[in-house]
Amino acid sequence: MAGAEGIEYHLAHGDWIKLLRERGFELEALHELRPGEDALDPGYYDFVTADWARKWPAEEIWVARKL
Repeated sequence: MAGAEGIEYHLAHGDWIKLLRERGFELEALHELRPGEDALDPGYYDFVTADWARKWPAEEIWVARKL
């Protein structure tokens, strides 16, 4: 994003899994969402195109259950 300032930080998947387990959760699934071939670029992202997200998912769904 042009002119944006700041830092965005995300835990790696392995760190998320470790954190969830340490807090008593069992990871049941991780879904990395990818757009279909006919998908258009989303209007709410200015840094991820549909073509890019087909290669590297920009959205995920984590399914965890408290033990």
